[in-house]
Amino acid sequence: MSFLTHSLKFLQSSHDFLAAQTDLSPANEGVNVCLNQLVTTISGWYGTPLFEALPHNEAAFALRKHLPDLCGQAEGEMEKWWARHILNDSCPAMRALNSFWYIDHYRDLCRDEVALLSKEKTRTVAFLGSGALPLTGLIMAGEQTECHIRCIDYDEEACTLAARLVKSLNLTEKVEIVQQRAEDFIPHPGETVIMASLLRAPDLFERLAAYGTKDVLVRDAEGAYRFLYKPAALPDTSLYTETGRTQASATRINTSIHFQSFN
Repeated sequence: MSFLTHSLKFLQSSHDFLAAQTDLSPANEGVNVCLNQLVTTISGWYGTPLFEALPHNEAAFALRKHLPDLCGQAEGEMEKWWARHILNDSCPAMRALNSFWYIDHYRDLCRDEVALLSKEKTRTVAFLGSGALPLTGLIMAGEQTECHIRCIDYDEEACTLAARLVKSLNLTEKVEIVQQRAEDFIPHPGETVIMASLLRAPDLFERLAAYGTKDVLVRDAEGAYRFLYKPAALPDTSLYTETGRTQASATRINTSIHFQSFN
């Protein structure tokens, strides 16, 4: 069996297992094992020809379409599960938040994004698709003296949990939770907009440009990481120009791309 065939079978078996589950949260240990193996295996392909070639393989078309949906559902359930876990801790504050599996990865990601944008442009931020565990807002607010982060999500339960987390961390003056569709979002003047990897709102760029938003950061996925996240919608070059991006790696799934409007 060729390595390509073996890799496709691995992705298919991961998909089939996740698709058969009725509980995609961390309470299902089988899901934890499956997702850990999936992420570890795909990350191990980084830097190899397979990493770039596999998403373009005709036999992988259905997997590239459906596996990220299951991973996205699992991520949403994971965030809600962890939000409840942190809030139920005997000390539901930063110590409990630090127990989150991927907290260090998120801190590194946020610091690189702040460096990419500049601190000045991360003092006023709207994060679209923030979820129940709005780590971007919490980390930026915790590490910057002066900032205001609006975390926007349409999921009512996610917003309720996120608001409770913000209160428990004494960050209500810096972090605002807003339940709203991304398509209805109205940016503030001078506000930088960050789009989460799971956000699906391709027509949003025209709306942002119409309101005068100058800086947009889009979290994308490249290569075989597109079996975990669907590729992000990117703005038309007539609206925004790419000015920089972070680097994906064997330990970082997402690439963050900074777009600016010079109009």
